[in-house]
Parts: sequence; C-alpha cells; structure tokens
Amino acid sequence: MALIRNLFILSALVVIGAILYPKLFPTVIEVPKVEDKWFGKSPKGKDSEVINKFAINVSNQVLEDLNRRLENTRFVEPISGTQFNYGFHSDYLKKVVDYWRTKFDWRKQELVLNKYNHYKTQISGINVHFIHVKPT
Repeated sequence: MALIRNLFILSALVVIGAILYPKLFPTVIEVPKVEDKWFGKSPKGKDSEVINKFAINVSNQVLEDLNRRLENTRFVEPISGTQFNYGFHSDYLKKVVDYWRTKFDWRKQELVLNKYNHYKTQISGINVHFIHVKPT
C-alpha cells in the first residue's frame, strides 16, 4: 500500500513539475534576422512587377534529347535485400526509366497542365512559375 501511495505522490510531483517548469523557466527563442537577399545570377536589381502568362510547350527536340538520355542511362547493381535503405533501388529505377521512355505521354500531360493559367515572374532574382486557379 505504501508503494502505491509513494508512486502516486511521485507521479503527482512529476505532473506538477512538467506544468510549472516551462512557466518558471521560459525558453527564450531568438528569431534570426533575415536580410533581403538577391538570389539571381545577374547583379542585384529591382524585382520585376511584370507577370507573364504562358502555356507549357516543350519542343520535340527537348523530348527527343530526354528520350536519348533515358535510353543511355547506366544502372548500378543493387545491393540485395536493402530495399531503399541506401538510396533509390536500381531495379525499381529501371522500371521508372522504362515507363518514362515507353509509356508516358508528355503531349497528353501538356494538355492537362494547360487547362490552368500559368504565369512567370521574378522575385529576388529567382524566376518563379505559378498557377493561379480560382475555385468555382
């Protein structure tokens, strides 16, 4: 009986301590000061306020180059029994590359993507691509 009473008292003290400790010893977190930075390749300039609308249109030349690169992919032998523990498993990567080479229809995907309004602008020297969609 005394053991149960002592455990109850100890538990109550732990709970009270957990509640009071942050109030008695608050942690002060200093928020870092972030300076305005320019991330572009060109010299620092003023952000453009121009927003350009565009449609996704990848040239056949780019798609042919991608297909050649995928065709020339060199795979390493996987480490047996490791799944994805040491990176992307090359047996599965072969399936992904084959899908992109033989089954993925980029032109069909372009049609799906171009159902939405696409825009580009520049913020802090970085070209930003975004989609603006209003819910119905």
